[in-house]
Amino acid sequence: GGDHGAMIGVAIDRVCGLPGSGRGLEPKALVALELYEGVVRRAAAEGLKGPGLVEVLVGEHGVGKEEAQKAAKVFDGRAADLRAAVLDHAAKVSGPYLQDLDWKVKVVLASSQSSSMRQPLLELALYVGDADGRTREHVLELDGEELDRLIGALQSMRQATQRIPY
Repeated sequence: GGDHGAMIGVAIDRVCGLPGSGRGLEPKALVALELYEGVVRRAAAEGLKGPGLVEVLVGEHGVGKEEAQKAAKVFDGRAADLRAAVLDHAAKVSGPYLQDLDWKVKVVLASSQSSSMRQPLLELALYVGDADGRTREHVLELDGEELDRLIGALQSMRQATQRIPY
């Protein structure tokens, strides 16, 4: 029993670190809240949305379909808060993380050659977030050879992550 929509809302509050979430609940309700907290963390980590969450709640935890749908609606409505909390937690555990990037191509006169020689450069701006919520900008300028090395390294990283079993 119980209101699964409200329960998942409190579980999301707890995952988001909001103080006082779930105070004064009966022991049985606290057990249900801890279950929901685990489901919320799993759903956020796996990128589940409404239908996937309903499937988990009904299939793995025996929640009625109607109640599971209410809970999923609350979950989907709080997705932005939850994502921010999960990213914040990940930053505290794993250190700095890439928030965004921007790039542009510039053409500059080659410094050690004739003034008619032009050299394209890629300017890559990386916006890196940290555990304190600050964002730092790191700017790289890469010539064609450096860009080729970076692309090669990124392709190697992608291949390595694709070999990891799920």
